[in-house]
Amino acid sequence: MLSRVFSSIVWFAGFSPAPAVAPPLPRRRPREKAVAPTVVPAPAPVIRFNPAKLPFRRLPPAATSVRLLQHARGNRSSSDVGLGSYSVADARESLGAELAAYVALCVDSRTPLPSQDVRREYADDALYRGRLRRAMLADLDLWAAARDKRARERIEYQEARVPPPDEFYMPPSVEAALAARSEARRKEAEERRKSGGRGGATAFALAKQAQREAEADSPPIPDGDPLADTTPSTATR
Repeated sequence: MLSRVFSSIVWFAGFSPAPAVAPPLPRRRPREKAVAPTVVPAPAPVIRFNPAKLPFRRLPPAATSVRLLQHARGNRSSSDVGLGSYSVADARESLGAELAAYVALCVDSRTPLPSQDVRREYADDALYRGRLRRAMLADLDLWAAARDKRARERIEYQEARVPPPDEFYMPPSVEAALAARSEARRKEAEERRKSGGRGGATAFALAKQAQREAEADSPPIPDGDPLADTTPSTATR
């Protein structure tokens, strides 16, 4: 009651209190639009051809394996067509231990290997393997030199008390061929010794004797025979 009276007196006297200032209304934020989250797609898997994971594993032909081993040892002179889908292990498995060792020996010693047309590597695989095996058995001096070199290296390493390299791998077929050649040379030397050093001319003498016997058995050509050729030949061998 008193407060009303006091307020009325103050109002009549002109001393009205300052009106209360209302606090500013809060600004309404604009409604944000709903944005769908950005989905980054996962990268597509890279599919690479790997013959080892196929249900059927196809090994490279012999000629392809040779080119692959040449490239693996730093020889880039051969073609690299069709080498990306095979590994060095595939090449060694395709060639086998003996032929793979022969290819490595030829590459290290820069010995030429039998060549093969790239377009015929699959069709002529059996033929090329035969040529490669015959070359392996014919290069007996190359095998013997490499074996002796490795033996000397092992001796030098052992004398220096350094772990020596592995023993030289000699294919069993090459060992048999070397043994057969050594035995043939031993028998030839023994025959030469028994014949007083004339053993080397025995084969030549027998061949000349067989030729004389064949000429003696053939009838002589009569004089004036039109089949007889009396014109001297100018052909050279």
